Amino acid sequence: MKQIIKFQLFFFLIISLVLPLACMKLNNTEENNICSGKTLDWLRQHVPIPPSTIESQKPLAGGLCEIILKTGPQYIPVYVNDEMVLAGEMFKDKIQVTENTINQLKAKTIQHNRETLDKATAFTYAPAGAGEDSPTVYMITDPLCPYCSRAAQNIQGLMDKHRAVLKTILYTVHGETGEEKNKDAICQGMDLSTYVATDWKSESTEPKACDRYTELHKNTKEMINTIGIQGVPVFILEDGRMVKGANLQKLEDYLTHPMKVAKR
Repeated sequence: MKQIIKFQLFFFLIISLVLPLACMKLNNTEENNICSGKTLDWLRQHVPIPPSTIESQKPLAGGLCEIILKTGPQYIPVYVNDEMVLAGEMFKDKIQVTENTINQLKAKTIQHNRETLDKATAFTYAPAGAGEDSPTVYMITDPLCPYCSRAAQNIQGLMDKHRAVLKTILYTVHGETGEEKNKDAICQGMDLSTYVATDWKSESTEPKACDRYTELHKNTKEMINTIGIQGVPVFILEDGRMVKGANLQKLEDYLTHPMKVAKR
C-alpha cells in the first residue's frame, strides 16, 4: 500500500513538473507556426491575389509571417497574422529586410537559369590572363541609355583588374529606336571596344537584318521574363548577385569578395 502511495506521489510530481513545460513548448510551437495555413486561398480571403506562387514563407518576431509571392517575374512581399494582410517593405535597424529576402530568391533564380544569360549574350570580352576559373559578369545594357554608356566605357579596366570575363547582353527600354541600335551592334558583329564608341550610336544608319539578331532578341526576352529585369544597366555575377544601375564600385566590391559557385 505504501509503495502504491509513493508511486502516486512520484507520478503526481512528474506531471506537475512536465505538464507546464509541455504547455510552454506547445505555446512556442503555435507561436512559431504563424505561417501555418497561410496559403494562396487564405490570402485571397483578405485581398485580391493575381495568379501567383508562394516563393518564401517564414515567421518573424512580433507574430508576423513574411510571405514572398511571385507573379510572373516580379516578387511581391506581404506580411500577415491570423487576422490581416499587410503589403509593403519591412525595415529593421535601417536595413531593408524585404529586399534582402527578395535578392536571395533572385540569386537562386539566376543560378538555376544561367544558361538563359549565355544564350542572350551578344559579345564577350576576356582580358589577358582570364581562364576557366575567372569570374564572369553579365552586363545588361542599352545603347541609348547614357548611364549604361558611362558604365560600359569604364567596365574594361575593372574586368582587366580582376581578370573577369564580361558578357554583354543588349536590352533596350527605348522602343523601336533602341531595337534598331541593338540590331546594328549585333549584325555588325561589334566587340566591346567598338560598342563603347559613341559615334555609331548617334549616327543615323540603316541597320542590317541578320538571323543572329532575331535569335538573340528572342533569347533576351526570355531571359528578362525569367529573371525579372526592370531597368538598365544591370550587372549580374554568376553567383546570382545583382548590381542595379551604374554602380561600378559595388560591382568591384562583389568581385573582390567572390562567392563560391560550381562551374558548369
